[in-house]
Amino acid sequence: MLNGCRSGNSNFLQENVRQSDIPCRYGGEELVDIMPNTSIEHTKMQAEEIRQGIKQLKVYTEGKELALISVSIGISSFPLSSYDL
Repeated sequence: MLNGCRSGNSNFLQENVRQSDIPCRYGGEELVDIMPNTSIEHTKMQAEEIRQGIKQLKVYTEGKELALISVSIGISSFPLSSYDL
């Protein structure tokens, strides 16, 4: 069941990011969208659009539609979110 959801989220992300973005899988269930030269404000708006879009996805596995899909999104910005060790 997880594979159908993961695939749906991956496809959605690839189809709904800017051409300059770099969407990719990071680990088992994590997806990342690297957004070069983007302000935190624009990143927050894009994250909310992605969250709302994934919420609307219809994902099927074994011929059955999955119930509501949700996603957690975090935002980080370099160098604003970084610090020296």
